[in-house]
Amino acid sequence: MLLTEGTVPGDGTVCEPDGVVGEPEWWWDIPVASFVGQQLDSDAVTSWLGLEPTFGYFVHRAVDGSPADAYASMWATLTDDGYLYTCEPEDPPVDDPCLFRGASEDEGFLVLMFEVSDPDDLPPGWPFGASGWLVSIYYLP
Repeated sequence: MLLTEGTVPGDGTVCEPDGVVGEPEWWWDIPVASFVGQQLDSDAVTSWLGLEPTFGYFVHRAVDGSPADAYASMWATLTDDGYLYTCEPEDPPVDDPCLFRGASEDEGFLVLMFEVSDPDDLPPGWPFGASGWLVSIYYLP
């Protein structure tokens, strides 16, 4: 109530737990070619990252090679399709996520890349040994 209505709930108020964030209706409007790399088990990788499915909707991909090349390809596909952005193609979103916006305000998602290099701490189903980049594409309601 505090965030949605601007009022503090009364004493003894019990709130419903957050539900799992499902795939947004517009998700498959995102061009398939922008999902670079190999698909991973998103539920398993989201859990491995320590994130709850109540936080957002996540898709994770594995990229072997240059993060700049993979990101530039993704960026070009999305901008060619009319997506607005908060980043540039020469600056892969390694430290800060990049926000892309589609046709409406509701159609927004983020991209963040993580280097994978620790052989003792690999994402579930990682296909490249102790190298590569984890690409997380996600929606936060």
